[in-house]
Amino acid sequence: MSPNRNSLRAILLVDAGTCGVMGAFLLAARQAVAGATGLPPDLVVYAGLALLPTAAVMALVAMETLPLRTGTGLVVAGNVLWIAGSLAVVALLPLTILGVAFVLAQSMAVAVLMAMEAALAMRSAPLGAQS
Repeated sequence: MSPNRNSLRAILLVDAGTCGVMGAFLLAARQAVAGATGLPPDLVVYAGLALLPTAAVMALVAMETLPLRTGTGLVVAGNVLWIAGSLAVVALLPLTILGVAFVLAQSMAVAVLMAMEAALAMRSAPLGAQS
């Protein structure tokens, strides 16, 4: 396995881990998060619930249960949607200062992981390769 594929798998596992931890945190601390950030409690719950299966898919891609390059494309696309949704939340909801910082910080973390995943996926297999 190439170093790029190993690096991509590692980044996908980090992304999966952070998704799982954030999802569990949002579900466990939904009232506290909602109160401190100004996020609607239901949105906090739905975000937490969405992150758990997302983490599982990322882990499957990292373990190459799903095709690595195709699966990474799916992960990157999902991360783009998450970032867009995060920016919409900041633009449309009356968040506290902490809420704006929280949503933007997690969005930036997702953007960094997504950029690394995209770059490594492009280098992990030649164009036209099936994995």
